[in-house]
Amino acid sequence: MLESKHSEQKGVQLLKECKENFSGYDFENRLQMRIHSTELRLKEKNRT
Repeated sequence: MLESKHSEQKGVQLLKECKENFSGYDFENRLQMRIHSTELRLKEKNRT
């Protein structure tokens, strides 16, 4: 999904939607941590 800038932006958008829309279930914390970790990796990738 990170092959082009467009798909990277779409990926970030989807992560934000997941963060906002998926709540109130047993594994919410795990999902939030995975999303956060992915966001950090994307930010680090963009810095280099």
